[in-house]
Amino acid sequence: MGDVFRLTWNYFLKCFFLIFESLRMLFTGEASPKDLAGPIGMVSMVQEIYSYGWVNLLAFAAFISINLGVVNLIPIPALDGGQLFILAIEGITRRPVSDRIKNALTGVSFVLLMALMIFVAYNDIIRLVN
Repeated sequence: MGDVFRLTWNYFLKCFFLIFESLRMLFTGEASPKDLAGPIGMVSMVQEIYSYGWVNLLAFAAFISINLGVVNLIPIPALDGGQLFILAIEGITRRPVSDRIKNALTGVSFVLLMALMIFVAYNDIIRLVN
């Protein structure tokens, strides 16, 4: 049982750091935003990975789950990480952030996330068509 836990933890850490490495590459220009894939693009990935066997497919599913959890913790107000960030600010300043500011930050970040989702879905569709 200890080996399974150790292997799982090591896989989690590799995935975790790979996600942040990918984000770094996006922000430094080493990777293009067109390299991003969303749910539409993942369908073709799943088909390809399945051709290598069930173990690889399960590893990919684990990677997607870890990726979703890590991305959700990024401090963007519309995500859980943003809410944790606001709570941390409130804890440090010992006073609440006004609801007006919270709502404005959440609304703007939600619109930006939706724009990102549309961009990624568009790129996924273009990749599938070509």
